[in-house]
Amino acid sequence: TPCNKEASKLYFITEDAFREDRKALLIGKIPRNDSCDFQACSINNLTPPIRVIENKNRCTRISDCVTVITKTGRRPHLVVRMVQSIKDTFGYDLRVIAYDDGPNDYSAEVWDRIKEHPLLQYFVADKPDIGISRGRNLALKQVKTKYFMLADDDNMFGNYSNISKLVDILDNTDTTLVAAQFAGALKFAGTLQFKRQGDDRVLLKESGLCHGDLEEWGCEQCDLTSNIFMAKTQHILETGGWSHELKITEHVDFFVKLKANKRKVAYCRDVKVKNAKPSKSGVYKELRSNVKDRKSTRLNSS
Repeated sequence: TPCNKEASKLYFITEDAFREDRKALLIGKIPRNDSCDFQACSINNLTPPIRVIENKNRCTRISDCVTVITKTGRRPHLVVRMVQSIKDTFGYDLRVIAYDDGPNDYSAEVWDRIKEHPLLQYFVADKPDIGISRGRNLALKQVKTKYFMLADDDNMFGNYSNISKLVDILDNTDTTLVAAQFAGALKFAGTLQFKRQGDDRVLLKESGLCHGDLEEWGCEQCDLTSNIFMAKTQHILETGGWSHELKITEHVDFFVKLKANKRKVAYCRDVKVKNAKPSKSGVYKELRSNVKDRKSTRLNSS
């Protein structure tokens, strides 16, 4: 089973696993034979297999069922590029909700480019640097469709982006979330387990390892996936979305919460989205690499 394999990554937790003040640091690997006897170990039981369900309210038009959300920071040109790639690829517009936590000092020309896309709702936060988690949650609260798709502002869709397959899986199974793949995504797909190592509590991530198959669609069931996914809006709202205190490094925490709430996660490697990263601007690079924010990482799995 996944919990008996050696870890590819290890997170060290200095406080009780369900306390908000616990900290996590990457420290190494965990031996195979360590036990787990504290509260957070409740997530170690494998999530039940994804089931096919009968759904009388299936999506007939993707644009009526899916909203794209993205958090950006002073990169409206990338959001516009992503929106244009959606239209160029699928021949129709999807509603896109973007939250920007940079200073609101854009020129009229920038706003004119945004307004060229009537289904793009572009919000600028009241305060700068609210962080990825809070920005995504604010966008999620604006979603009116039963599904949403999370994308980064530097993602681009193409003929390799079969999002109708993701909709079909959400329509016909009890999974909460189904992810696509982009460059580097393999290292984010895997399983999650808590362990004890002596007096320390650790969270173990098995990269590239999943624990089930969706044979009809050729996809897999995992605990952790890439950050390009489609999900059931109500399910993510019910689990609390992203943890506000995590401005960055929010990824693992989000999926720990899903597993703790017994939400099912799928991963389709053949549905792809391009991660077209530009060179990082000075302000963006500073926000994404803030050492203070990284050191205050929490695993909010309660």
